[in-house]
Amino acid sequence: EKGYVDYDRFSHNSLIHREAHQKFRHFMETHVRRGKIVVPVACIQGRYDSWNARKAPAWYKSGDPQWARGKAEESFELLKLFYPRSVIDWIYRCPCEVKPQGWYTGTPYGPVDLLPFEGDWNNYRVIIFLGWHTYIEGDGAKMLDFVKNGGTLLLAKRHLSRSLIHNGEGVYASDEALDELLGSNWMEKTGTFTVKSGKGEVIFFADDCYPADVAEKYSAAMKDVTEKAIAPEYGKLWAKGNDDINFAVYETADGKRTMYALNVNWWDHQDSTIEVIENGETRSVVLKASELVEL
Repeated sequence: EKGYVDYDRFSHNSLIHREAHQKFRHFMETHVRRGKIVVPVACIQGRYDSWNARKAPAWYKSGDPQWARGKAEESFELLKLFYPRSVIDWIYRCPCEVKPQGWYTGTPYGPVDLLPFEGDWNNYRVIIFLGWHTYIEGDGAKMLDFVKNGGTLLLAKRHLSRSLIHNGEGVYASDEALDELLGSNWMEKTGTFTVKSGKGEVIFFADDCYPADVAEKYSAAMKDVTEKAIAPEYGKLWAKGNDDINFAVYETADGKRTMYALNVNWWDHQDSTIEVIENGETRSVVLKASELVEL
C-alpha cells in the first residue's frame, strides 16, 4: 500500500509492530476470557439511520442536499463522551506522526454498546438515542415497557418523528403508549423534562431538535444517566477510567468478575493510572504505556 514501501520488515517500525502483535497473542493464549461482558449503557442506532462513522453524506449519496450530512449524523459526535480519543471519521495517516491519531481510546465509563432499535433493551439500565430514528406504531410500547421495568430512557423529540425525509421537518402524531410515557400534551411542550413511570424514568428534550442541536445539555444528560447506571457496579468490580485506559469487565454465571485494562498510549510512552473499585474499596493501578493487564 502507498507509503508503506518505505518500511521493510526489519525496519524499526515493522519490528515494534510485530512485537506488539506477539505480546497480544501471548496475552490471549495465557489469559482465557470467560463470562459475559458487563455493559450497563447502550446508544441506539435508529430505524433507517444512515450514520456510517464517517463525515460523509447519508447513504454516501453525494451531490443532493437532501442527503447531506445533517444534525442526525452530527449527533453521533456525542459518543466522544464515552470514547474521548476516537476520531469518528476516516483515519489514514501517511506519514503517521507520533501523536494521538484517533484509532485508540480510553473508556472513562467502561464500554458502551451501539444497539439497533430492534435489539434487546433488557440487558441495559440506560438507553440513549442519538441520530436518526423513524418512529412507527409499536415503538412507544417498547419504550414504555423498558421504562416501567426500571430503565432510564434519554431521547429528543426528533426521535419520535415519523418522517422519511432526510434533513426535512419532523412529523409527529401521538399514540396511547407515548401519551402514557410523556403525557398527553407532549407535542406542545418545550424544554427538557423528566417523567417517572413504573420503576424507571424518561428524560425528554421536547424542543423540535436532535441532540446535536443542544449538544452541551444533551451530553450533560448523557453523563448524568451513565454515572447513575454504573454506580451499582462499584459494589462488585468496576473502574473509573480515563482517556488513555480502555477497560472492560466480564462476569461468569457464579458472579465472579474479571477486569481487563489496556493503556492505549503509544505516542509518548506515558504511564497512566486507573482507579479500580472492588466491593466498594478503591485502589490505584498504574499501567505502563501499551500495557495490557488482567485485574
